[in-house]
Amino acid sequence: ARPKQAAQEVAARVAAKLRADALEIWMVSTAVWAPVNSLNFFFVPPHLRILPTVVASFAWNTILSFLAHRPARSRGMGGNSHEEALAPASRPPGSVVLVDQPETSG
Repeated sequence: ARPKQAAQEVAARVAAKLRADALEIWMVSTAVWAPVNSLNFFFVPPHLRILPTVVASFAWNTILSFLAHRPARSRGMGGNSHEEALAPASRPPGSVVLVDQPETSG
């Protein structure tokens, strides 16, 4: 029963993260990849197109990492983050936390 409960918790957190971040990530993706691909296909010769794609891919992965690891209070859509939905009081003792938590001293 314990592995099933853990899997359900992970699935709930993944679903909450998708609800919180999917639209914003899609909008940023469109803002990054539409111009990159347009400029790449219009102006770069076919044999050189891999280089701009690799550079843009590195930048995109950096953006995704930033979006995935920022604190909840810096998210754009107000106070309805998935971290608040899964407040410590609502988690069972000993449960795994998949989001960054601020470190406490002492």
